[in-house]
Amino acid sequence: MAMNCETFKSNIDAYIDGALGRDERLMMEKHAEGCASCRELMKEALMLMDMCAELSEVSVPLQAQAAWRKAVRDEAKK
Repeated sequence: MAMNCETFKSNIDAYIDGALGRDERLMMEKHAEGCASCRELMKEALMLMDMCAELSEVSVPLQAQAAWRKAVRDEAKK
């Protein structure tokens, strides 16, 4: 089965997450080799994943967590 841009775009997240099988990954990569717009999409998605991997974990202060929970509870009561 040949890959098209629509299928490529719907599978890009699974590709990035490593959730595709070997054959599907190869089809994605082959399509990207011949399609400039999908190649750019893959490049951007991989770059975004690399950038996210470089982020450090942020610890939210307990006071801020409590305030957020209170705000959610108050909003839910409306």
